[in-house]
Amino acid sequence: MTEANGSKPLRKMPAPEFARRLREWTCAEDQRFAFLLGAGCSVSSGIPASAELVKKHWLPRLHKILAPGRENTEDWARDEFPGYEPQNAAAFYGPVMEKLFLNPENRQREIESLCDGKFPGFGYACLSRLMMLEGGCFNVALTTNFDDMIADALYLFTPGRPLVIHHESLASYIRPTRMRPLVVKMHGDHRLTPLNTEAETGTLKAGIEKQVRSLLYDRGLVFIGYGGNDNGIVQMLRTLPQEALPLGVFWVSGTEPQGVIRPWLEQRDSWWVESGDFDELMLLVRDAFDLPHPEEARFKQVFAGYFKKYETLSKKIAERPEGKPDTAALREAAQKTDETFPNWYALYLEAKRIEESDPDGADRIYREGLERFPSSPDLLGAYAIFLDDVRKDADRAEEYYQRAIEADPKRAENLSNYAVFLKNFRKDPDRAEEFYRRALAAGPDNPSILFSNYAVFLGSIRQDADQAEAFFRRAVKADPDNANILSNCAGFFLAQGRPADGLPALTAALEKVSPETKKGVLAECWFYAFAHRPEDQRAAALSELKKVLSGGARSLDWDFAPNIDRARQDGHPDIEWLEKLADVINEKADISVLDEWDKWKSA
Repeated sequence: MTEANGSKPLRKMPAPEFARRLREWTCAEDQRFAFLLGAGCSVSSGIPASAELVKKHWLPRLHKILAPGRENTEDWARDEFPGYEPQNAAAFYGPVMEKLFLNPENRQREIESLCDGKFPGFGYACLSRLMMLEGGCFNVALTTNFDDMIADALYLFTPGRPLVIHHESLASYIRPTRMRPLVVKMHGDHRLTPLNTEAETGTLKAGIEKQVRSLLYDRGLVFIGYGGNDNGIVQMLRTLPQEALPLGVFWVSGTEPQGVIRPWLEQRDSWWVESGDFDELMLLVRDAFDLPHPEEARFKQVFAGYFKKYETLSKKIAERPEGKPDTAALREAAQKTDETFPNWYALYLEAKRIEESDPDGADRIYREGLERFPSSPDLLGAYAIFLDDVRKDADRAEEYYQRAIEADPKRAENLSNYAVFLKNFRKDPDRAEEFYRRALAAGPDNPSILFSNYAVFLGSIRQDADQAEAFFRRAVKADPDNANILSNCAGFFLAQGRPADGLPALTAALEKVSPETKKGVLAECWFYAFAHRPEDQRAAALSELKKVLSGGARSLDWDFAPNIDRARQDGHPDIEWLEKLADVINEKADISVLDEWDKWKSA
């Protein structure tokens, strides 16, 4: 059956059904789809669609330049662009732009001004989650848009890091994987000479066309927000063999497709999914797939990471020797930077800087800060740690841990720190595990530290080596440069009698130790080295351990018993002295208890 105009009618499908069918299809193995996104997807992100740009922005401007004496813009446009009508304005995007902007530089600047500073709309947020689904069913997005909305959404709302092909020189990298999202900007990027005119979009760049053709061979193709007026894209689609796109073609739009793409859609027996709003369609898809909302913790983690990195830098500058070049200038810059931080954080930095040198002064600053910001979970949590680590006041520390959690019951860092406190000071493993699990459920602020702390708990308290190993590996993966995590991981494996895993982790920990690392980490590492490295390396390890212990390094409440037991099983000749070393590191004995040890005296 054909319609009066000679075209073959497309099969129709309601948008809710399409969303449900997508979910059903992708339950099967190797059912994969690619999206081809047009300007209509970016309207809710604040970027005008082609038709609006032509009718409301460019034609009025061009009218004033070419025919300021004529009153009616639409009448003038019909004369200037034969065939123009307001309802088909999008088809004149290229010709109007070419007459309004006389050179590529001006065209690029116009597109850049339209795209800059825009934030991805709801639809892009949902699409980014869809593209991150396990198995890579939807991890390919082709787009004629110059903006960064889909890439930005992947960066902002998911843990994904997309591969973005924004120039033909990168075409050889158009190779989808099952994990990493792929975004191909078929007409270029708003910052890199985008393709706008009919001549520019009449053919795709050869490298892009070849790779995209290969990409579509075994997928379904879903058009969303696309006008179908690009000859270059249609030419590429026409060259696809008939067996390509085995999962079908779907035209998602509020209007039936016209333009140069219509005959190809008919030839492919495509479906018309009647949905004119990208965000509404993605809402239906989100419901069908039960996609999660973006995690607030991701955004908190960005700021927390920034603050922590500055805190490390600030401490490094505070400890910088007076005679070193630029010390005075750096300290002045740090002081000014401290003062510009928002509310509670400036106070925290001020207190943190003097915790060791002037604990009374730091205590006063914390208390004054909490008078100003009594409900700040960050400041409450920091004060709890200060009372715990510096003041050794367990009762007051617990009070402030609990106040911090009351202020924000989902702040993972405070939940995790309280769990450590309950394990170490209250000796209450059941309550400790309760708070570890609450921290994990909250979406960790600092996943590497949380995973490592929980792994230590599982290994030392629950004696669950398999789960402990799993969390240690997650911790190292999340932060492979963290000396503290690597040290804990090394101690665990070495205590398990697994030197093949433990000794490389120990070496990595020692390589990653920096001046900002807690001195106790060095003490732990060199203890493990003396206890577990081959006999010919132990003297050097003991020498290093003596240096750090003589310099005041200690690690309170750290349990070395599993490593001492393993050393005993391995026939270590200095078990008695290993036990005394552990007591010194734990501050259960003075360093003088080692004075009678011959190896210590010669170290």
